[in-house]
Formats: sequence, structure tokens, C-alpha cells
Amino acid sequence: MQRKLCQLSFADGLVSGAQNFLSEAEEFLDWDEIASELSGIYSSGTGRPSYPLLVLFKTLLLQQWYGLSDPGMEEALSDRISFRRFVGLSLSDPVPTDEEKELDVTSVYAQSKKDQEVYSLMIGKAYKIPTVACRYFNCYGPRQSLNNPYTGAAAIFSSSILNDKPPMIYEDGLQQRDMVHVKDLVRGKLTLMDNAKADHGIFNIGTGKATSILQIAEALIELCGKSFTPNVIGKFRNGDIRHCYADIAKIQALGFEPQISLKEGLKDLIAWGKDQDAVSSVEDAHQKLVEKGLVV
Repeated sequence: MQRKLCQLSFADGLVSGAQNFLSEAEEFLDWDEIASELSGIYSSGTGRPSYPLLVLFKTLLLQQWYGLSDPGMEEALSDRISFRRFVGLSLSDPVPTDEEKELDVTSVYAQSKKDQEVYSLMIGKAYKIPTVACRYFNCYGPRQSLNNPYTGAAAIFSSSILNDKPPMIYEDGLQQRDMVHVKDLVRGKLTLMDNAKADHGIFNIGTGKATSILQIAEALIELCGKSFTPNVIGKFRNGDIRHCYADIAKIQALGFEPQISLKEGLKDLIAWGKDQDAVSSVEDAHQKLVEKGLVV
């Protein structure tokens, strides 16, 4: 049975005095002074961390104190309340995904993308062909199919709304994604193509910002001038993940910065979509998932 985040983990209980030790460290160390010393590290403008520097510093302290590897530290921050409290993360904050995260795939689709990445980089290195693996997050924008119920949240919701149907949302709608406009995605790819430092590397392309699925649906409804509310069905699709947004520090170090806000990007999508023939078949796709036992 999966443990809820608000419960103490078995590992927390095994570490003798761990919580008391961390509480004492909080009182002993002058975090304001440490934050001041750290503040100039990223002043060059060549990139920025996904978290405040003090959070990263506290994470490194935990890693040293408990002898954790990078994957071990990531798992601990996802699982241990005492660690999340110490570094300053809330008990529900999603953690950004960086390029070093272990590829534990949960679908055939994800496995195919993993295989393509491995083969491409392997061939590129073997034959000395400059090759870069790009990991796109939730791309949206004009020319995205409004007739494919699997194409992506923004397009699927747009298709429903343009057909005067409330968009259907799985779970509670509070799951979060990183919505990157297609223009920013192309801008990221051009950054990598023009920089030899990117060769044979793996790079996230996203905005580094998390937005709830419910917020996306509500924004699209407002932009289309509709008065209905999203249909939040409280059902879970097998294989879906709760939160996913990008750590883009690596590509930022090469000069990339997303430029299109979510509001601006959704306006662009809707302006294009109003001139298209949108066929919403999300209900049929949902029923097929139900029949195959993939919705619970």
C-alpha cells in the first residue's frame, strides 16, 4: 500500500533522533546569513537554479549528513517529511524533473521514447554525428490536432470547448504539468543546434513552471467566452503521473529562456482553433479506456 505524504516513513523512524537533530540544526545555523552569502552565486545571468539557493544548500547538507547519492536524495525528498520540512518544501510541492532522473517508464509509449533517445545518442557517438536528445514537456500551440483525443491537454480541452462541451478532467484537476508553447520549444531546439556544447547531451525543453490541469481548462473556457465549468470526474488513468514539470537549468546555461506566457500561448491556440473544424471524441476515447480497465 502506498504511504501518504503526511505519514511518517519507516526510514524516518529508523534514523535515530533524525527529526530532533534537524530541528536543532535549524536553531543553531543562521540561515539569513547563509542566504546572503549564497545570493551572488548566480549573478552572472548564465543560468539559474530551479529552487532558491538556500533550498539547494540545505539539500546538499542533508546529502552529506546522511551519505545519500543524488537519486537517493531525490527519493528522500519525495518521501520523508522531516527532510522536506528542513529544506523548506511544503508537503505537497511537486519536484521539478531534471535530466538525471532515473527513467522508470510506465507505458509502451514512454518506453519507445526512451529507446529512441538511447539509440540516437549511441549512433551519434559511434559515428561522430552531433546528436542531441530533447525531452519535450507539454507542448501546445497552433496546428496541434483538435481531432485527436490523445494529442495533449490544451488541444483536447480546446476541442471540447469549441464544441460547447465542458472539458473532461481526470483525478481532481490539481495535477500539474509544464505547458510550453511550440514557438518556445523550437527556440530551445535552435539553441541546442547552434551550440556545440550541447552535442551528445540530453536537455529538457519546457518553461520550468508548473500549472494545474484545472487552471488550463478554466483559462481556455474564459478565453472562449463560455460559462460552463470543467467536468472533473475524479477517475484515474492507469499510467498517469501526478505532477511533471521541467528543471530547465541545463538548457538555460546555454542561453535559452522561454518567452511566451501561458495566457499568451493559450490565446494563440484559441485564435487559430476558431478557424478549424474541431471534432471532440474524448468521450469515445474515455469509454475505450474504461472497457480495457485502464480507468479506476
